[in-house]
Amino acid sequence: MSIMYDATESEPDTVKLNSKAKWATAYIESPEGYDVADIELDTVVLKTDNAEVPAETDPKYNFVSDPSHHLIDHDEDGIIERKVKFHTAEVQSILEEGEQTITIAGQVADVKFEGSNTIKVI
Repeated sequence: MSIMYDATESEPDTVKLNSKAKWATAYIESPEGYDVADIELDTVVLKTDNAEVPAETDPKYNFVSDPSHHLIDHDEDGIIERKVKFHTAEVQSILEEGEQTITIAGQVADVKFEGSNTIKVI
């Protein structure tokens, strides 16, 4: 069974291929009945049509191991999102210039989820 996460957001909405930033960040908001705290981080990937990049899972990072750093109401709508990060260099390696759709996919409990966002790549 698949669920479309209808509020996957990527920041920034514009990605620079020459950026030296370390992390690309996405926020996953789950539909009613599912808890983002239950997302299995080792299943989360950022995908394009050509390839995918796994989310960072090393517990040495607070955004992986500390719920106060990864369970937040990023868009201030009263709904908690799960912040996930990807190495920018890896993300840049699978992107092409122009408008591109990226997809965040993963699993929560025994349910697979997927959500997409269109970004501008310069």
